Amino acid sequence: MLQRTGVRCVWLTKNKKQGEKNDTERHGDQHLWHRPDGRRQHHRFHELHIHFRAYGRFEHLGSLKVQSRHTWLARVCQPRCFQTSLAMIFIPTCSRDTTTDIVAKEFDENDILRFNIDKPEDFAWDFHRDGFRIADKALRREITEKSLTSLYLRKPMYFDAIDIPKYGSTENWVREETTELFMDFFRECQHRGLVALVCCKSGGYGKLRQLLAAQKYFHVAPWHFFHGELPGESKSGRWVVKSMTQTPIGKGKVFFTREADPATLDLSYPWFVQERIDGEEEVTVVYVDGATYAASAPRDSFNGEDSRKSLMGKPAPWPRCALSPDEERAIKGFMDETGYRFGRFDFIRKGGELWFLELNPNGQWAWLDENNEHDLVSMVANAIKREDAAHRAHLLRH
Repeated sequence: MLQRTGVRCVWLTKNKKQGEKNDTERHGDQHLWHRPDGRRQHHRFHELHIHFRAYGRFEHLGSLKVQSRHTWLARVCQPRCFQTSLAMIFIPTCSRDTTTDIVAKEFDENDILRFNIDKPEDFAWDFHRDGFRIADKALRREITEKSLTSLYLRKPMYFDAIDIPKYGSTENWVREETTELFMDFFRECQHRGLVALVCCKSGGYGKLRQLLAAQKYFHVAPWHFFHGELPGESKSGRWVVKSMTQTPIGKGKVFFTREADPATLDLSYPWFVQERIDGEEEVTVVYVDGATYAASAPRDSFNGEDSRKSLMGKPAPWPRCALSPDEERAIKGFMDETGYRFGRFDFIRKGGELWFLELNPNGQWAWLDENNEHDLVSMVANAIKREDAAHRAHLLRH
């Protein structure tokens, strides 16, 4: 599926006479360029003339200044009505993902293709046995199996809930079909080692697996997932009720975390409760491939138990805070065990100690440093770029 394109590159250095060409070797699907004296070109800028194989012949597409032989994956245009690049990052998300709005500014617009799953009218796609093509009809740009180097998964989801009749609806069918296709494409890219940053080698950790794993590294308050019978431990103390998913429970209604007496809960429903943690502040930590960015806010600054409510609209600033070396090691240990390389932790700090709430492997995080004043956005973008560069180098070798 991920085969190399037919590309021919000719070097012209600024020290050579106009029109004098260097020799080109071809090894499998790679091209190695040499100076006339036999030494490879590496560190100086040179002029690279690029040709693209179109309908059985090579067509000249112009030239550009490059510094490395790997830049045969540089931006060029195929001789067709849609523009493409020879190396692109695919970002499946939705039109209301403000984090992607912010992080996309760190990339050249020609190096990424953003796919908004909730705007299918803006796109065309075709997946087949020999590859795929996804086209942005508005921007007249596309990505194919020949140009994909990385997939950065964001939020391919629908924020506008719809009423689904008893026997279903065509709109819900369209959404489910599209979501399953692109999530399966993500799984295929992960299998091929082309996913950037957001992936999990261990098959994924939901709330249950997270809480079990976290007990090895952090303080974790008692918790229960139950149905049919009330756990004896929950009959005393103060508890909060949580949700395992963000599934709407009515028009404009989402289940937020709140304090409740478990004895008042209807046992015909499935419940997730955890003992209330009376701490001084909430701490959130963004983990980016071994690096951390921590911020905190006083608990009394929130309206209720769920800090997500404070993020609706314009969130209040969360100042950066420090983590101890032991806390850094605990976070890294948790991420190593679960296989995640990116995610945003939620903790409560009580008596100077971190109490684990959850890890969101792909949540919103850019609001913590919206203007990139503390380089959080750059930290994430640079991690994606590093992985993408590694993917490109691997594709060149194979």
